[in-house]
Amino acid sequence: MEASEKNQDRGNDGLPSAADSTGEVERLKEELRQEHDSLLRSLADFDNYRRRVERDRLSAARSGKRDMIFQLLDVMDDFDRALRSPGRCAFCGFTGSACAAS
Repeated sequence: MEASEKNQDRGNDGLPSAADSTGEVERLKEELRQEHDSLLRSLADFDNYRRRVERDRLSAARSGKRDMIFQLLDVMDDFDRALRSPGRCAFCGFTGSACAAS
């Protein structure tokens, strides 16, 4: 478009006509609405991510505690079996149920 054609689209004073301004305003309003929707979606995605990370962190902590407890239970069971078995106690030298550790 040449400069003379651009000037024809504008009013006599060289400013855009009211119809052009109204269309531009509507276009900018729509663009603003789309950007606002995009921002809200991004905030919701981040909130979901934060919740998921917190849930995974708690799950990992629970799992770690459970694994540790199972290992300690195995050790306790081994001690219990050792104390109930016939033979000399490594701690006190007595046999079976006469052991001072029981």
